[in-house]
Amino acid sequence: MKTKTQRQCGEVSKYRFEGCRCAVCTAAYTEYRKKYRPPVNPGFGVDKLPAKTLLDFVDAIDDKTIADALGIHLSRVRKWRTQNIGLHKFSADKYANRIGVHPSAIWGNDWYRIPFRDLEKD
Repeated sequence: MKTKTQRQCGEVSKYRFEGCRCAVCTAAYTEYRKKYRPPVNPGFGVDKLPAKTLLDFVDAIDDKTIADALGIHLSRVRKWRTQNIGLHKFSADKYANRIGVHPSAIWGNDWYRIPFRDLEKD
């Protein structure tokens, strides 16, 4: 027969399996999760282009007009305005084509710095 393991406060297993929500167990579990949690907003890195540049390029009267021009929801435009969002190269190309310009007209030389890695797998 299995014997019940006595867990101490401050152990992750006490929080997870016994439901202890004291400050010590909660702090231990929070530290444990930080190791495995993805970044909240990785923003744009090497493979992404800033979405704010696209919004500045469109330069419409209001966000609704921008959303209609890009074919996206209004909430996405507002999210791009308030957060540090990056667009993948394929998405950037799609949105630029929707407004009838080449992506290099929006992002300049940054457009050419990002490789098409998915096409180079052959």
